[in-house]
Amino acid sequence: MADSEGAESDGGGSSQASGGAGVDPTDISKMSEKDQKKWNKNLLAWRMFIDFIFRHVAIVTFKYNNFERDNMQQFLAAVDKAELLRTKIKLKKGETASITSFRALRDSTGVLQDQQAYREADLILQLVDLCGRMRCLGMIGGGFYKSLKKGNVRGLDNIKKSLDFWKGFCLRGYDYGELQFKNADVETFSAVERKHLSWSTAIRTAINMSQQFLKRASDATGLPLIAADPSSIQKFMRASEYAVATKIQELLMARDTADSSAGISAAALLGGKGGRS
Repeated sequence: MADSEGAESDGGGSSQASGGAGVDPTDISKMSEKDQKKWNKNLLAWRMFIDFIFRHVAIVTFKYNNFERDNMQQFLAAVDKAELLRTKIKLKKGETASITSFRALRDSTGVLQDQQAYREADLILQLVDLCGRMRCLGMIGGGFYKSLKKGNVRGLDNIKKSLDFWKGFCLRGYDYGELQFKNADVETFSAVERKHLSWSTAIRTAINMSQQFLKRASDATGLPLIAADPSSIQKFMRASEYAVATKIQELLMARDTADSSAGISAAALLGGKGGRS
């Protein structure tokens, strides 16, 4: 889905394969009445977490899909232009003209705007915004994980692993320039694509890991990604965004049925170069 062609995954595996003992969401009859009440109370909170995070992850997936289809080549050219312009100005101590972090990517829009290259600057800011959305959602995911841990659910190790990978690919200051492309024929990429596709790789991997986190949380709690009454998320989404949400759930469930250790092809939802897997 957004496994990206370049980034490392956490190795896949069943969402309940590690994390030690915990509550089996399919059989709470073994609990005491007190523990059942506590579990049911937790379910209400977890339902809200899943609704909120899944809705926004689906929206980011939709937005990124459109961005990659319509603007990726122009974005890559904009980053290349920004780097060229940065070679001609005085940079802060320790900075280089190369743009390898999301912080530098955001700051590079200033030199483009100084040259009245407003379209190029806007394209860069659009991708930076998607990264910012995923970073904020990751923080909320951290709160969800803490709640799951208190609730003693199964598979906590893998849930945490997905969360850590998700957050790791949204860091502002991390150098993403060294990301390697996997499951892709790099020789078919243009020079600009090879130089700057690490940005789409990072975003796609963050999206993929967030979806994996949600699936593992769903398995651990017994709550579907989309509730029986979908209005809790549908009323806040456009029809096209909700269609992506249902597709994500469908593909994640299909993955579980086919082979829980296999990654979902990015091409299933995200087209273009980054969709190769």
